[in-house]
Amino acid sequence: MPTEPTIRRVKILCVAFVMVPALVGACATPTDGSKSSERSPTAQTQTTPTHAAPSDAVLVNPAGGVQGIAFSPDGNILASTGGDGGPVLLWDVATRRQLGAPLSGHTRAVVTLAFSPDGKTLASGGDDGTVRLWDVASHQQVGAPLDLPSGVIAAVAFSPDGKTIAIAGGKLDGTVRLWDIASRRQAGALLAAGPIEAVLSVVFSPDGKTLASAADNERTVRLWDVANRRQLGDPLTGHTESVTAVAFSPDGSTLASGGGDYTVRLWNLASRRQVGEPLAGHSSWVMSVAFSPDGKILASAGADETVRLWDLGGRL
Repeated sequence: MPTEPTIRRVKILCVAFVMVPALVGACATPTDGSKSSERSPTAQTQTTPTHAAPSDAVLVNPAGGVQGIAFSPDGNILASTGGDGGPVLLWDVATRRQLGAPLSGHTRAVVTLAFSPDGKTLASGGDDGTVRLWDVASHQQVGAPLDLPSGVIAAVAFSPDGKTIAIAGGKLDGTVRLWDIASRRQAGALLAAGPIEAVLSVVFSPDGKTLASAADNERTVRLWDVANRRQLGDPLTGHTESVTAVAFSPDGSTLASGGGDYTVRLWNLASRRQVGEPLAGHSSWVMSVAFSPDGKILASAGADETVRLWDLGGRL
């Protein structure tokens, strides 16, 4: 497989499940009219959403392309960002209209966004080496940027209780930092896995006890005990190229990972073994993965400019 730059810029960076019925319908009804499998995962690629109507509006960011998107927990607000130093914009999902003034403060491209579990705070990180917290209601930055080592911020994620934020990037040294939101200080030791170029994806398990990380020049997924900052067992191995995206199932029993081998893999966390064969269908790097709230469907987004929906059926 061809290699890619350390921090990638693609048209599809992340996927999130919000309107589940529409996604279920897209997955259950193949575009070619054939019946989907009841047992094995089935991928359906939708270049044009089946629910689109002439009244649907396109949400436009400033010049420079969209680098990151995130839905609020209730699905009512979409945050998007793009361009070199471009602002973060908030959108009303129902009306497709921009909400208030842009969130301006970053001096270079913002590439990662995450809402807190209560939807009141938005975290943004990017090429200026800062993570900024925003009050969603007032559109104002909350305090000064988090004091991080210089470098690119590749990923941010809130813990389920909203008290901690995981930050990957910094000096691209393969570390993940956990920050206490209240004190705005780093909480405990770094999560360090050795000579890795950059951690590109981090995610907390639903109970907040485990953190999964995926690194740019590594072909594994690492699991961390959040309480003691130690790695849990050996890395999950199977990918043949860099791993770029990770996501936990809603019940925390399964982890999905995607990467530069164009595949998505499912892992049973109790046995730490891969579940079945890889999900193959993308023609380029898999950049993001997300489970539906009921855990029955997995979405994967790729650098091939497609989003695929996988019916997991009886696989898990």
